[in-house]
Amino acid sequence: RVMLYENLFVILERKDDDQNDIQTIVDKYAKQPDAWHVEYRAGSYDQHFALDVDSKDEVVELFNQWLDVSPEFTQHGWENMGFTK
Repeated sequence: RVMLYENLFVILERKDDDQNDIQTIVDKYAKQPDAWHVEYRAGSYDQHFALDVDSKDEVVELFNQWLDVSPEFTQHGWENMGFTK
């Protein structure tokens, strides 16, 4: 499970696969005071996605879904970041 505290940058990687990770940082430039930017990578560079959320609770929910490989994780409106090699 994941716990977040204010002004924290967090990256989690799967122990057996460094091409799958999830990360977040509080977005101090966002209009919402407690906005967080979350990204995850599902293998290759072109499978790098981002989502902005409004609270630490949402970040914790996303991290826990990612850790649990929950089917709900991919249903949050993630946007492909368009990275290529």
